[in-house]
Amino acid sequence: MNASALDFGLQLPTGNVSSELACYRPPHWPPPNDWMVSLDPSGEPASCWGDDMWDFSAWVGKTYKLDFAGGRHQRSAPSLSLQNQQVLRLLMTWAIWGPRACKSWGTLRQSFQHLRRTVALCESEGIVASDLSRFPQIIAKIPQLFSNQTERNDALVLFDRLRRGARTLGVVLLDEEGLAFLAKAFSASPCKGKEDTEQTACMPPRIWLYQNRRLRQLLDDFLAHAGEIERCYHFSVDTYAEAYGSLEAAVTQKRRNDSHTPFSRSKLSADYRRYAGPFADVAESYGIAHESPRVF
Repeated sequence: MNASALDFGLQLPTGNVSSELACYRPPHWPPPNDWMVSLDPSGEPASCWGDDMWDFSAWVGKTYKLDFAGGRHQRSAPSLSLQNQQVLRLLMTWAIWGPRACKSWGTLRQSFQHLRRTVALCESEGIVASDLSRFPQIIAKIPQLFSNQTERNDALVLFDRLRRGARTLGVVLLDEEGLAFLAKAFSASPCKGKEDTEQTACMPPRIWLYQNRRLRQLLDDFLAHAGEIERCYHFSVDTYAEAYGSLEAAVTQKRRNDSHTPFSRSKLSADYRRYAGPFADVAESYGIAHESPRVF
């Protein structure tokens, strides 16, 4: 997959790491195994992309390592096959250096934990994590990996961000259908521990997924009709300016009635030469009047 180097860059607090240093961004995609991802206190390479573990301790100021291979502590970090290690590295590279990358070490640690748990589940089920969307019965087991609603919401946001980068990443943990299935699985599976006794600020996964889809549809629809919207905007501005004598008068003049506009035949309006027709008809003439289909 081709990707511009300008799409990548560290946003984490790393002291004096400048954009000229090799560890600031990958040289190409996917990164080579010998690409330096971190430095030690003396400025020498601390770890490379293909290593079993990435060591960011010098930047964080305390021991801070991401263990891809695992096996040292089987319960908290079970071992992963080489294939799943590779998938996890690609996903974490996107989380650290990709667009909208992590900006704090705490968020990065949380992202790594969410991803490693999920990849480790795939490992225990005998599949490569990039094939997860093909196995809904395994997706249905993901809720047990997250103990509270906040973690589940954070995981959904993270998985969706990775899904949007799938074309460049070359792999996807969960595609759109897989995410929808996971959101339903979260809703159907209560969190561990005590039941909620009061309403929280966390958005239920089902509602989050719906809002996410609607926002994406809105943005896609806007981008697809950006030119038509801009032309309609300029026509409307010019119409108001003509109707009121100037644009300044249109935005400052006190109107005799709220419906007294160039797009309505107000009974109080004596000058019908300025009538431009119903705005719905104007929007239709610019191809932006249709209603987008609802997404459920």
